[in-house]
Amino acid sequence: MSKGMTSGPGFGTLLRQWRTRERVSQRALASRVECSTRHLNFIENGRANPGRELVLRLAGALGMKPLDTNRLLALAGYAEAYPNPEPTHDASELFIRWANQVLAGSMPAPAAILDTRSRVVRMNRSAAEIFAVAADLDEVWDDGLFSFILASLHPKGTRSIARDWEPYAEALIQAMVRDRLRQPETFDALLRKVRTYKGIRSEWSQPSSLAAAPQVIPLHITIGDERISLRIPTLELRVAASYTEPLYPGYRLAVALPENEDSRQAMRRLAVRVEGTKPHPRFTPFVVEGPDL
Repeated sequence: MSKGMTSGPGFGTLLRQWRTRERVSQRALASRVECSTRHLNFIENGRANPGRELVLRLAGALGMKPLDTNRLLALAGYAEAYPNPEPTHDASELFIRWANQVLAGSMPAPAAILDTRSRVVRMNRSAAEIFAVAADLDEVWDDGLFSFILASLHPKGTRSIARDWEPYAEALIQAMVRDRLRQPETFDALLRKVRTYKGIRSEWSQPSSLAAAPQVIPLHITIGDERISLRIPTLELRVAASYTEPLYPGYRLAVALPENEDSRQAMRRLAVRVEGTKPHPRFTPFVVEGPDL
């Protein structure tokens, strides 16, 4: 178990749901994984923390697929056991076409596809216009990809064009704390870097703040003479799996929706303004210009 992490009620709830769905009693499951029924009962009720090997045995005994096993491990505070498998060529091509269609179809709303480290792997023109303020900041690029988190929280990044940026920053940091369960080393490093930015409050990254996390994050920005109010759902659509095995368990779609008609019209004017122009040179490989049917 990672230092300071506990399995919590989420792990026990998920385990109990799987056991119930598979119609396996606590006694039978305990026998399969070679632990006592009392210990299993404590685990399901959040009173005991399972070791990593026990989590893997539980997942195996319940017939969990790799994606579900990874989720169970994350809730227990452990790293994933199954890295993203290499997709077939056909699957990769289909994913790219789907991504292009979704991102282009989201215009004029800003939309991007993020990887497991919250780096932008594809985006539409509206997102590129908003992110452009941070494109030249070398420190927000991570192994050749644009870090959505660092660019959003850097004093010279998106927050420099944001009004009332603190609720937005707090919600992003809370999301990082959650993602730390899945990738502790990656998000520990991100949190350490973000905490060095001026204006970031230490209490935002405390686990106790997660209970108040909003389902929608407000973002109010000013680009040129356009004032735009956006709402970003935190319940993001995840590209999780094929029918049999995990395909793209790490990628997720993030879309910022105009809050009102004035913002919708402002986004349309912004889209018209950039039509026919080129995005920032560093963004060019990642910007979707139109649907790929």
